[in-house]
Amino acid sequence: MATILPPTTSISLLPTFEGKKDNVHNALFNEHFKSKYIRAGEWKLVSLSSNTSWHLYKINDDQTELHDVAKQYPEVVQRLSERWKEWADTHWVFPNRTIKL
Repeated sequence: MATILPPTTSISLLPTFEGKKDNVHNALFNEHFKSKYIRAGEWKLVSLSSNTSWHLYKINDDQTELHDVAKQYPEVVQRLSERWKEWADTHWVFPNRTIKL
């Protein structure tokens, strides 16, 4: 029985690392061992594997992610968590998303 995974969709981060401003990413998403995040604009929404609640950081003001502002910006948490869920669904992040032949 074979498992088919969809092709990944992405754009290169290299121009960003080279300091080129014309290659601005709309958002970055990640999931690794149940930890997950979305980084969009000045916001970063994070959930750790040991804690499933979302934590929100305003990266422009708090680059070290020490001040969780999720309670002050519940609408941002809602919007970004929905975007993360949509990304996870369309990129087969969850193990039960594989197609068996």
